[in-house]
Amino acid sequence: MNSKKVWHSPRVNVGEMPPPKQNSRAFVEDARRHGMVQYVAFAGPRIVGWCDVVPHRWEGFRHAGRLGMGIAPEFHMMGLLLSE
Repeated sequence: MNSKKVWHSPRVNVGEMPPPKQNSRAFVEDARRHGMVQYVAFAGPRIVGWCDVVPHRWEGFRHAGRLGMGIAPEFHMMGLLLSE
């Protein structure tokens, strides 16, 4: 059984495992250089969830962006994103 199952639809990608830290770091650094807005949720010192908007890079479309969200599997169905 593959522990990195991913479900794809035309508009949604849901993965059970987070990307490798080095890939995440490169993505975040590049996105910040291009105006990304990001919120994170912590449980103690650990980041357990995030929501980010990465602006489109095309002229005339920079006012819009791509929404990304994620939450650690052990925090699914706990209302974390609804709490203050």
